[in-house]
Amino acid sequence: MSKKVDIVEANSIQKNNKKAFAIIGIIISAVILISGVILLVCFLPKDKSSDNSSYSSNSESIKKTEKQKKKVTVIDFSTISKSEVETWCSSNNVNCSYYTSYSDIVEKDGFISQSEKVGSIIEEGDRITITYSLGKEPTLSQKNALSEANSYLRSSAFSRDGLIEQLEYEGYSHEDSVYAVDNCNADWFEQAVKEAKSYLRHSSFSRDGLIEQLEYEGFTNEQAVHGTDSAGADWNEQAKKSAASYLRHSSFSRDGLIEQLEYEGFTHEQAVYGVEQNGL
Repeated sequence: MSKKVDIVEANSIQKNNKKAFAIIGIIISAVILISGVILLVCFLPKDKSSDNSSYSSNSESIKKTEKQKKKVTVIDFSTISKSEVETWCSSNNVNCSYYTSYSDIVEKDGFISQSEKVGSIIEEGDRITITYSLGKEPTLSQKNALSEANSYLRSSAFSRDGLIEQLEYEGYSHEDSVYAVDNCNADWFEQAVKEAKSYLRHSSFSRDGLIEQLEYEGFTNEQAVHGTDSAGADWNEQAKKSAASYLRHSSFSRDGLIEQLEYEGFTHEQAVYGVEQNGL
């Protein structure tokens, strides 16, 4: 009887073991299957449809941007000034480049050509090249005169007429001298300021006296006034210096020296100040 029970129990244990092994096998198979699916998903080629969709969207956006560019009709730049050309380019968002070239036909600063024909259609951001004239190409003598003019201006101040006269004195013809002076890009108002300061460093002047001196040097009245008023002179101090200079070379009464300073162009107040500062 006990043997039968042992046999039954042994059979039961074997059955349970088989069930356990079966469950473990199922679990292992499931794990392997899941791992395979994961690996398959990871290494499968990506679906390019989303990328293509994104690229298509970007392309459409670019196309839309390009379509939104404003169309511009090119005008005739020969009929307007360079400043007006710049205004037109700015208002139409067109990039304008400027070139210069010698011309035997077109006068200096005159319009020669434009890269886009009148009436042609361009877009915002496009570039147009406009060429202006430098005038006739200078002769060797004119180039030399221009070089000489620039050399003089680096070391001293001149009026336009004064520089022409100086170049003629150096042996250049009147025509070559005029060419050089008109092409040296000098600012004659600034030259008048420099000349006025130079005079004030070496001598004393009243305002009227300095204006007169600058006009004598060839500056226009407007240039001479600008130069004098921009020189930073203290006219009371100039009257004081002038009075001292007179007293070093001659004797004056108080009234006589005041009169002399007024003759030199100082106001009565400036003359009185100058005389009193010198002890009279």
